[in-house]
Amino acid sequence: MATATELSLTAYFDHPLPEAIAELRAGFYRHLAPIANEWSTRLRGEHETFPATHEGLLERCRSAGQQRPTGIIFHDAK
Repeated sequence: MATATELSLTAYFDHPLPEAIAELRAGFYRHLAPIANEWSTRLRGEHETFPATHEGLLERCRSAGQQRPTGIIFHDAK
């Protein structure tokens, strides 16, 4: 539970995302997908749960009917 000094905010941006946000997402995703896939294999025995690129993930989401970008959570702990 957040205390009075901790704030979280979830923000949704319409497509197209601001360039800086899109670049950050793609940059982080490139490094996090292999870690997520490793954990998926360890925990559930599944292989390659997450595509290697953020664009691959976006394509999967579009194919599944997702229209809106996922929320971005901002957290400020003072």
